[in-house]
Amino acid sequence: MENRGGASITITIESFFEEWLLETKPQVSQSTFKSYSAITKRFLKYLGQSATNDIGDLSVDSFRQYRDELSSKLSTGTVNNHLTMLRLALDSAMARELISKNPAKLIKNLARTDRQERRPFTIQELKLVLTQASAEWKTTILVGFYTGLRLGDVIRLRWENLDLEAGHYSMKTAKTGRHVINPIARPLLEHLLVVKKTIRGPFVCPTFCDKESKELSNSFHDLLAKVGLVEKKDYRHHQSDGDRRQYSGLSFHCLRHTISSFLGNTGASRGVAGDIVGHDSEAMTRHYTKIDLETKRAAIAKLPEL
Repeated sequence: MENRGGASITITIESFFEEWLLETKPQVSQSTFKSYSAITKRFLKYLGQSATNDIGDLSVDSFRQYRDELSSKLSTGTVNNHLTMLRLALDSAMARELISKNPAKLIKNLARTDRQERRPFTIQELKLVLTQASAEWKTTILVGFYTGLRLGDVIRLRWENLDLEAGHYSMKTAKTGRHVINPIARPLLEHLLVVKKTIRGPFVCPTFCDKESKELSNSFHDLLAKVGLVEKKDYRHHQSDGDRRQYSGLSFHCLRHTISSFLGNTGASRGVAGDIVGHDSEAMTRHYTKIDLETKRAAIAKLPEL
């Protein structure tokens, strides 16, 4: 119940989450909002007709049963992410005095018993992939390897983000909203100078920029399967509703682990490597320490040539 102008108004579970999403949208990144929307949709679908009940009817059992139902289909990490978002939303309900306690906070996270470990690529593996990659995939892979940018940021990269004369790039990352300014490794710079002569338009990857990251992730997986690094997926029987799926150990995201590994092996400090790649664990370090461009350039100069 919510008191508005002296009158008590029933706020249903469904309407509360819809209002919360609208309120949250301008406060988070597009990718985070998309994730919140998907979690909300799944939770309301699970509740069914009960979603039209008063928000105060949500109980600890509601969340315990939802958690257990998800655990049979999703990884433990994903289940815990669902719970985290639901707790966050219900904190807002408490602030509005719609509920007196947050029932989602009384449910414990699942133990991470099925953590999926990513590994870095070897140089030999990357060279093998590049032999079978299209021209645009070569550019995408090289940018991913030499910058550590996530796939979504790579395909959004514009020529205006690159200062090819000064040898650095700058952009705001989609996931974290962090503004990065980093040197461009010499092998990547040489590649981009050649590519720029053949591409018209604002984007470095002109045919990828309008595609979803998931579609390109699948395409990259197919490329890895083509050279025998992973098993080919059967997309006809692949569940698209977020259910548990087998992880191959290699993905585009592994390029971030690859550059981190090489930076560490060539003597770069964790602070420098974290500033270049933008690891969340280095967030506090970056808050207090500004790594100058030349320090990062010296570290990037030691990366191997593909």
